[in-house]
Amino acid sequence: MFCETLNEALTISGGNPFGLPEVSRSISQVESIGYEVRIRYEGNKGAEGSNESEASTYEFDSGFKEIPLVNHPNWWRISQKYGGSFDSQTNQIVWAQTIPRGNISKKGLSTAAQGEEVRNPLVGVQTYQALLQTFRRSYVQRRFPQKQLEAVGTTREKLPKGFPTPKGRNWLIRPPKIAKRGNVWEVIEEWELSLPGRKHLPEIAAAVGYNQDL
Repeated sequence: MFCETLNEALTISGGNPFGLPEVSRSISQVESIGYEVRIRYEGNKGAEGSNESEASTYEFDSGFKEIPLVNHPNWWRISQKYGGSFDSQTNQIVWAQTIPRGNISKKGLSTAAQGEEVRNPLVGVQTYQALLQTFRRSYVQRRFPQKQLEAVGTTREKLPKGFPTPKGRNWLIRPPKIAKRGNVWEVIEEWELSLPGRKHLPEIAAAVGYNQDL
């Protein structure tokens, strides 16, 4: 909008389109003839209806994270096959320098060849790259998302809307991102999938939730 005086630019109303509240305005002087006013409105014109908007957005993010190899779900098999043991004094894996060739491959090898000692390929290896996955749901709602905050640190066996969960794993609810948008709250929930072959333990997850409340 265009206004001739600064006072008018500060007080002029653009109405409430779709019933949305004004959240900000910017004023810029146009040479010496007046002021240009830009008003920003945010919210949901259906905010007087149900609490949560039906227009939710769902995302899955994947990435790798370096994890100590002793936390691998198949650690006991790996340690037996490659001669590894965990030293609690140094918090390091101690590997045998050599292992029987048959531990790596027996195909086409004679008994003597299988027992031949070869260099252990895991010497020096302490970590592995674990695939991590995060489920994200974005939506708006009228009321402050108190329940979503209280759920932080708890675990869930299934995702909303029937999205699949890999067998033997579950989800840890992480702190949501919350922003006030006019007459509604924008909420972004994040759920973290447990590592392969294991679940987030409720007892440990509850402690995470407790720390978030402090």
